[in-house]
Amino acid sequence: MTTSLPCPRCATELLLSMDRPHPRFLNTIYRRNLCPRCDAADPIAHGILAFFTVHRRVTEDNIAVFETLLREWIERTAEPPSVSPEAFAEDIEAFNRGDFDDF
Repeated sequence: MTTSLPCPRCATELLLSMDRPHPRFLNTIYRRNLCPRCDAADPIAHGILAFFTVHRRVTEDNIAVFETLLREWIERTAEPPSVSPEAFAEDIEAFNRGDFDDF
């Protein structure tokens, strides 16, 4: 979580910023941001935005609710792996050649 990063879309202070491993590329992450302004119309973000509207911060008393909403947001915003059968076959061949040995 962050309280100091600006939204890359509108410069409003972000509520959350999350880095996740990319589903296909080794040693690559992708970032998901939660902006109270840019994500206000996104139904996926409504639960966690409502949480921060009511609570303003995570405490011991509300962490269970926050965890549930955060997991929901993460699951619903995750990019599904986009690997075609051809790309998968190419990765297997590259692995068998030893192309991934340095990772």
